[in-house]
Amino acid sequence: MPSIRLTKQAVERGRRYCQFNLIGRLDFNKIKLEEIKKIALNLWKPKGDWKLVPLGKGFFMIRLVCEEDLRNILGGGPWRFGDQILRLSKWTPDFDPAIQHSSTAFVWIKFPKLGQQYWDYEILMSMGRALGSPVGVDKHTLNRDFGFYALVLIEIDLAKLIPQQFEVEEEEGKSFLQEVDVGRKKENITTTPQETQARKLQPLNNEKNHRGKEKT
Repeated sequence: MPSIRLTKQAVERGRRYCQFNLIGRLDFNKIKLEEIKKIALNLWKPKGDWKLVPLGKGFFMIRLVCEEDLRNILGGGPWRFGDQILRLSKWTPDFDPAIQHSSTAFVWIKFPKLGQQYWDYEILMSMGRALGSPVGVDKHTLNRDFGFYALVLIEIDLAKLIPQQFEVEEEEGKSFLQEVDVGRKKENITTTPQETQARKLQPLNNEKNHRGKEKT
């Protein structure tokens, strides 16, 4: 079998090109790429150069050159494209659309006994990433209408075991264990119509909306 050796510089150059990229997924039977581009431009208003690259099986790469755009897109949302919710993840070197599974579902995760100092959008979304791909935070959590538990909607791979707790580390070596309580589960993404998902995601708040309320 023929073989070649890639230089470290060439590989690093390729990874730098992809360092701010995201992977999106939509049903292209319901929406065309050009329409996605128009909606994305209106929703995201990217500050740097960007483009969408179809990868097959409903996946596409969101090519970004600006870390601020990456944070705004990944941390915002949920993003609606027609009657669909865009599923997002960070690009990884081993991503292959041909072998991506679909055993995922939107699940409401409760973080009980969480100190009030941690009821912050950015903190809660970071905690959600310990379990899967966070979609948003319940508005009653952000408004602190109750203090029993924080509630975060997370896209979770049901083929994997959901941990009962995980470690949260702070600066200066401080850490604590956070309990996980699996709340109500939304319908499996592979079987539920996208319009149902869009309707049920309405109560979610994103970071921009919440911080806008704080200023008023």
